[in-house]
Amino acid sequence: ERLSVRVGEALRVLRVGDIDWIAAEGNYVRLHAAGEAILHRQTLQQLHGQLDPLRFLRIHRGTVVNLD
Repeated sequence: ERLSVRVGEALRVLRVGDIDWIAAEGNYVRLHAAGEAILHRQTLQQLHGQLDPLRFLRIHRGTVVNLD
């Protein structure tokens, strides 16, 4: 339901349903949600394994999209 993301020195809690799409950037992912892009230190493979497969689809080796 929620994902904790470090933004600078602060931790931000992001609702998973608010994520529009996710792009891989090496050992990081860029989360695109509500008109902003947040860099998160986790691989796309790790993060995709935590997400609901009925809601998120991997359309490319470097991209996951929210089906909603």
